[in-house]
Amino acid sequence: MHGLADVDSGTITITALENQDMVQINIEDNGIGMTEDELLQAFDKFFTTKASKGGLGIVRDLARERLQGDHCLQSKIDRGTTAILLMKKNIENDANE
Repeated sequence: MHGLADVDSGTITITALENQDMVQINIEDNGIGMTEDELLQAFDKFFTTKASKGGLGIVRDLARERLQGDHCLQSKIDRGTTAILLMKKNIENDANE
C-alpha cells in the first residue's frame, strides 16, 4: 500500500460496528495521510497519487449503489487515514441484476 510506503512500521486496523439497521466498517492506517486536495479528489474514478496504483472511485459506486450506504475519508498528514464505509444490514437486490 503506497500510503504506508514511507512509514517504518505501518499498521492497518479494521473495525466493524453495527446498530439495528446499519453496519459501519472502519479501515484505519498510520501512514503518510492525505492533503485536503487529495481528500477532495480521492473518490474520483481515476484519481491516484501513484501512477498505476489505482484509486477509490469504485468504492463510491459500490457504497451507494450496491450496498445502499455511504462512505467518507478522514485524514491527517503524517498521522494516517481512516476510510469509513456504511451499509445497510439487509440489502434489497434488484431482480434484474
